[in-house]
Amino acid sequence: MIGAWDLSSVMNYCNPEWMGEGKLSTTDIAMVQKYYGVPVNIVPVLITLLDD
Repeated sequence: MIGAWDLSSVMNYCNPEWMGEGKLSTTDIAMVQKYYGVPVNIVPVLITLLDD
């Protein structure tokens, strides 16, 4: 287990909103960024994808 218990986590089966309604909690985001890194230059990439 990594980090403190998070009621809002999508990984918490006791979350009052089933699967967090598909929204990552602050702790979920922090753990994803810890292992996969923080997104870099995501806005230009999205703009390029939308223009194609």
